Amino acid sequence: MSEEHKVKLIDGQFTPEEATRVLLTLLNDKINHHTVEVLSFKERHGTEETHSRKRIEELSASIEEIKILLNEAKKTSKSLMIKSEIKICFLD
Repeated sequence: MSEEHKVKLIDGQFTPEEATRVLLTLLNDKINHHTVEVLSFKERHGTEETHSRKRIEELSASIEEIKILLNEAKKTSKSLMIKSEIKICFLD
């Protein structure tokens, strides 16, 4: 089955404070997930799991970038439109 399914994750207008809560919660949850994966893999295999380590670094960089944008929005009293979609496909 190769059909692609789409789910709206975020779709709306947010104040900088609301956007901060929504985006940072989402990214921090992803970082926590990968942190658990790293620890679990190391415990089971005795080695580092590089994919999750790399994702933690990428997500941490995204957090810093988003913080800059959100601070700019706050300084200029701008609202933000945020849209995020998840695409799901079955793999063979």
